Amino acid sequence: MMKVASLISRRYLPLSEDTGRRLASVPPVHGVITELPAFLTDDGVTRFRNEARMLLQHGQRRDLQLGGTPRRLLTVNHETIVELGRLIPALLESEELLEFLSGLAGTALVPYGDEYESAAVLHLENAGDTHGGHVDSFRYAFGIALDVPGKYDKGGVLEYVPNEEHVRALQTKACRHHRMNPGDAYLMHRTDRNVHRVSPLEQASSRRTMLSLALSTPDERDRPSESSDAMFSPDPLQP
Repeated sequence: MMKVASLISRRYLPLSEDTGRRLASVPPVHGVITELPAFLTDDGVTRFRNEARMLLQHGQRRDLQLGGTPRRLLTVNHETIVELGRLIPALLESEELLEFLSGLAGTALVPYGDEYESAAVLHLENAGDTHGGHVDSFRYAFGIALDVPGKYDKGGVLEYVPNEEHVRALQTKACRHHRMNPGDAYLMHRTDRNVHRVSPLEQASSRRTMLSLALSTPDERDRPSESSDAMFSPDPLQP
């Protein structure tokens, strides 16, 4: 792995299956979110953020309805990350990270097989931008926050409902909220069974930038994606 270990907080080092298993002694919040606060050091946040902003210059704006819910955001797909990035692909494609996340999940994980969706930069920047309610074609998602809305800003928050797949559940009292600071990370379990979204930004000054790694078990690595083309292809077809 490129020299990114110095950009990760010491509590998570070495990135290994044993470290992941140790941290997995704390159950996921509501059975869904394993919290990894301050996963990146302050210097790590700065350097990963700078690279993400460079990559976003090569991203594509998505404004569409998918599965009956809105997608309004800028995305950079895996292919572009690998072609133009250095730090981000070095971390997201490292064997050490996969071993660490496998330890957290309690099962062997591999990158999701879709060429565009397996890793991504997701960026909300305008009032009304959102990553609407959905479940994924893969089982787990690892995310690192680089930019987040301010403490008193509304919107841009991860929302999810444990053990529910229908987007209507996001409008009920069962909906949970997960706020993050820059440098925080999480492992989201069973993204194919727990409906989730990022709520719409409400302030024009708000920003939300996430690094996202899609993960699967080896037997489901090549499960077809229902959103890859519309969300991440350089030449998307309208759903």
